Amino acid sequence: MKKMRINDAPVLIQVISLGLFFIIPVVCMRKWGDAGELIGFIVGGAIMIWLLTRGTIVEFGKGTVIRCRYAFYMWKIDLKKIDRFSYSIDELIARGGPRSVFTLRFYYKVDDYDEKYVFRKIIDKNDIINFMSGNMEQIELMEIYRYAESVYPEKAEGYVEDRGFFE
Repeated sequence: MKKMRINDAPVLIQVISLGLFFIIPVVCMRKWGDAGELIGFIVGGAIMIWLLTRGTIVEFGKGTVIRCRYAFYMWKIDLKKIDRFSYSIDELIARGGPRSVFTLRFYYKVDDYDEKYVFRKIIDKNDIINFMSGNMEQIELMEIYRYAESVYPEKAEGYVEDRGFFE
């Protein structure tokens, strides 16, 4: 069983941390006044940073289930129930200019609607050079893809072009 840490936070954790960042100062302000608001922002910011920098722990290599854990939040990706999976290199427009993001997607159906598990990693120039030279195993997400591909090669789509924001 292989275990690795990926620096990616699920959307649920991002929403919870942002909510706590805004709720904690209000609660502290009601209790301690203006000084409580400042303390609340410091505590809320520290909690948000702690939650967003923990990283997702992914376990795979035994059976058809990929287990994921992020702090108190756990989920499983059962490859038997996945319809298809692929990876792409997308462009993320952020402050400071565009960045390249390696994205791994696992698609499954819920009531005739495509849902997906997504893992992302911001890649830099060295990662792109490794891709071009054929040494893609340096990115942790590629190990997860290769494992899933070895278990279910018929579901693997390989590299797909970036399909845009609403994909």
